[in-house]
Amino acid sequence: MQIKPAYAESHFDGGYVSASNLGVAATIETQNPYIDSGGSSSAWVGNTTGDSAYKYTQGWYKDDPMTSPAYFYEWSNSLTDWSGVKYIGPAANGSNNDFEVTWDSTGAYFSINNISYGSVLRSQLTWSPAQVQVTGETKWSTDESPGSTSNHVSMGKTFYKDTSGNWISSPIFYVLYTNLTTQKNTIGSGASSWDIWDSRY
Repeated sequence: MQIKPAYAESHFDGGYVSASNLGVAATIETQNPYIDSGGSSSAWVGNTTGDSAYKYTQGWYKDDPMTSPAYFYEWSNSLTDWSGVKYIGPAANGSNNDFEVTWDSTGAYFSINNISYGSVLRSQLTWSPAQVQVTGETKWSTDESPGSTSNHVSMGKTFYKDTSGNWISSPIFYVLYTNLTTQKNTIGSGASSWDIWDSRY
């Protein structure tokens, strides 16, 4: 039996753009990955300060003991000031869904396929977004990252909203750092859509 550390390893497979912004959007495919004991796997869009402890994110998520993925959103101001994950019903395996997080002077908002599901007041957030991320994530290195060799998870139609409220439709996403070598992607300079997958599966 493998003994897990008391914290999440958190391995990321996706891209980021550093820019002051008012939102991020992407179409992400859902997959039903293998999850190790106590682990999790997800794919999401989100705003951060560049430090993942400060984030407002949403997408699909699967953790132990879930048997299938579900939609979710979450926000935080720090590792100790965290909303927790809010689950919003099942996410169908193989479906492609439009995820969007937007901000204004009042709050930050979460929607799937143009349907609003959650929000947080701006007064509850102690930070402003300086980076957008569109990524897959696992908790343990033994969890399956979103996507397999024969069935990549697609991430497309990526946008971010600049501080004037304009959606930037062809942002240049750069690869997020990860130390899990089995996480693969097709992100290149100028990429606004790509695939992610786990080469072990």
